[in-house]
Amino acid sequence: MFAAGRARTMRLGRVNSLDCHVLGLTMSIVGVVAFANTIVFRRPRAAIEDFFGESRPSLRTVKDLVLRKIHTYLGLGFLLAGFLMQIVAVLPIFARGERPSGFLPFAIAGVLVLATLLELVGGHYSRRSFRRHLKRFFRAHPEYPFERNVELAKEIGRTFRLESSPDETVDGYLLRLRQRIGVESAGARPERARAEKAR
Repeated sequence: MFAAGRARTMRLGRVNSLDCHVLGLTMSIVGVVAFANTIVFRRPRAAIEDFFGESRPSLRTVKDLVLRKIHTYLGLGFLLAGFLMQIVAVLPIFARGERPSGFLPFAIAGVLVLATLLELVGGHYSRRSFRRHLKRFFRAHPEYPFERNVELAKEIGRTFRLESSPDETVDGYLLRLRQRIGVESAGARPERARAEKAR
């Protein structure tokens, strides 16, 4: 078994300083790409509507804040790891090499797989965190008038995986939305107050 492992190592070659350089550059590129995702480019149409006060409220800009925060942490982590790997490359730790070893493609593939997994986990966490913040806000402001902007209410409902049916009334949908968020409707509170007084 040890002989097979030694033979495999000889076939792939030993890790050298060039491997560390290339792997460090790969990590730095991944970090820069993650940082680039945090940059917000506004469309000219949205900028004009906002300037003239005709923009419609949307959850997209708020929803992206959590994801951009995660991208910032990922970018910083990969950049620091890449810089550290390039510092290691110039130290007398690994042998000097004129060509990369056979380990380098597997190491690069591992970095890319790790970045993809962290992106998926970060996206899932950002959606859960956004829903948690929305619930916290609406429970602190139970009087929020969903009726004034039905489209925004539907966007909030889609965030909580609440779809509307064609034959459903607006009041019925808003009632289900409040129940999903955990907020009482405006008409339910007086009825509950009267029930408590009757006791």
